[in-house]
Amino acid sequence: NEVTAFKLISNAIRKKEECQPKFEALYSKVEVSARTIIQESGGKKKYENEEIFKQLLPIHPLTAYLLTYIAENYTSAKRTLFTFLTDQTYGLKAFVEQNDLDKGTLLEPDVLWDYFFEENTSGGFRNRVYDLIATGKHLLSRQLPTNVKKFLKVVFCT
Repeated sequence: NEVTAFKLISNAIRKKEECQPKFEALYSKVEVSARTIIQESGGKKKYENEEIFKQLLPIHPLTAYLLTYIAENYTSAKRTLFTFLTDQTYGLKAFVEQNDLDKGTLLEPDVLWDYFFEENTSGGFRNRVYDLIATGKHLLSRQLPTNVKKFLKVVFCT
């Protein structure tokens, strides 16, 4: 379930104690998203409290939610929740190495498309899912503004 996945993800994220105030400030940017996910998913009892989302930073709450959904429904032998966390090209590890967290940058949902679907031609997905991925790749190959491409990646991940 999501709570277990969130706890596993948060355990994989090691934060230095001196960085905690930065993450508290960062959480204020995504607090509404976290509360919406909590509310839409059955209330605080399901996620215990908002602390779990604070522990997931710098992963945006929607990214964490979609990550658990994708991991449960679409992962292949090569691409899993745990390989995403350690991947040095598109995963969490790459994000942390390539971004200045002091600027409040969050790992947003469009990155999930890049990792789980963009490089994966079939990955053992059922035909219907493969068709959806092919459609997404086709649309994303067009000349579109960056913000539109980011939006489409999120839509195709859901």
